[in-house]
Amino acid sequence: MMEWITFGIAVAGFLMSLATWILTFLSQRKNIGIRITECKSDDEITLCFVHIENKSRLPIAITRIVLLSGENEVDCVPFPTWVLDDTRRSGKEIISRKSYYSMQMPIAISALGAVSGYVLFQSDQRMLPDDAKLLNLKVYTNRGLTKIWSIPL
Repeated sequence: MMEWITFGIAVAGFLMSLATWILTFLSQRKNIGIRITECKSDDEITLCFVHIENKSRLPIAITRIVLLSGENEVDCVPFPTWVLDDTRRSGKEIISRKSYYSMQMPIAISALGAVSGYVLFQSDQRMLPDDAKLLNLKVYTNRGLTKIWSIPL
């Protein structure tokens, strides 16, 4: 009888440690979410306002973002580049002026944190057709390639 009690306690301990291991794995694996709220494309540049969310309990760094354009892969500009100005005026008087820059790589995101900003892609040819409905991105992190994202525009 005592052997069955010992065996039951051992099995319960094993099941609890297995459940803890599975929960730890699920909460600490790389898990990011990406949303694009705005995307503009010209002949040589594509500019997107991107929200990146880290759903993992470990910090992560986005090291590279690649735009897939047909057969071509275009890397984002890795250093801050001026992308747009916002000037507020009252008559002829300038009240405020803001300059916006693209995000610098790598993008560090804390555990369960999020960042947003402009991501700039430059190429010598048009990257997105005018009737594009999806934007395909490859996102690389310090923990490897996450996946290829097809994001609706």
